[in-house]
Amino acid sequence: MPEMTLLEHLGELRKRLVYSVLAVLAASVLVYVISLPDLIVNHIRTHVLEDLTLYAFTFSETIMLKLKLSLVLGIILCLPLLFYELWAFVSPGLTENERRKTALLITPSLLLFLVGALFAYGVVIPPLIHFLLSQTQGIAEARIQITRALEFVGVIVLLGGIGFQLPAIMVILARMRVADWRFFVKNARYFLFLFIVAEIVLTDVSVIIQIVVAFLVLCAYVCGVLLSFILGKR
Repeated sequence: MPEMTLLEHLGELRKRLVYSVLAVLAASVLVYVISLPDLIVNHIRTHVLEDLTLYAFTFSETIMLKLKLSLVLGIILCLPLLFYELWAFVSPGLTENERRKTALLITPSLLLFLVGALFAYGVVIPPLIHFLLSQTQGIAEARIQITRALEFVGVIVLLGGIGFQLPAIMVILARMRVADWRFFVKNARYFLFLFIVAEIVLTDVSVIIQIVVAFLVLCAYVCGVLLSFILGKR
């Protein structure tokens, strides 16, 4: 296959981006029309937030929340297409061996993210919210803004998915001989420090939530060290 010029690469990239954006917009509109955001919010409120009464503090808050949630759900629905467009753009520049190895890593990585997100949603968040709400009893009445509640759930779910991918990334680095388990053990404190700093800067949740998430990520890091020790030598 002849090498493409810079302008040809840019044209190909623009085409892939246009397809991706149009697909996400179409999926987001469909999601909004069928009222999927309403179903998601009601499910979260009923099964995760313990039927907590949520409040909207501005006239436009609810509709803006539904539009944002529609966009997020549109992106999720279009993930297979987005990955295909990314793969179609990148794969011509890879060797056959690199394409094969990359393809083998995509599915496990996505599955780990899904497992981590579901674990955070179903196992971590309900008792965490129950604990936090129990601390307000006898002191104050909890009036939770709907946007803040959904952002709280979204952040924990996202971090749960990313955290479960951490061991896979560490094993890949060990298998590629970029780093080994000794490197991970030696630099664990730096990783945890950087993660906590990023968590404080990028998220707007309570200190208790940040501590819980940091502990879960630390557990994932320890699992990654053990797996890189076992699998990295093969």
